[in-house]
Amino acid sequence: MSQEAGDASREQPVPLAARILLALAQELKARGDETAAVPLSRLSKILGESASVLMREITLMSDAQIGAQRGPGWVRLQQDESRWLVLLTPAGRALLDEGAR
Repeated sequence: MSQEAGDASREQPVPLAARILLALAQELKARGDETAAVPLSRLSKILGESASVLMREITLMSDAQIGAQRGPGWVRLQQDESRWLVLLTPAGRALLDEGAR
């Protein structure tokens, strides 16, 4: 096995939560409005994941309480008529800023 193939096999997959945060940040930057909401359907297309998979992960990333545990509050999910929208919260922005350093 070549050195490159060995290195590639040791790469860890990027967790879905991180992929969601990065995709949100990139989409908001492209729009020029960091406070805008991104449609869940758009995130689904960008990330290649179903909306139901993203909804489950986003719920865990929000401040929703599941059992006795409250989430970190990095994102907020809201419904606008029939569309689900995802917003990056100040806590999510702070996490991304911290990771960029």
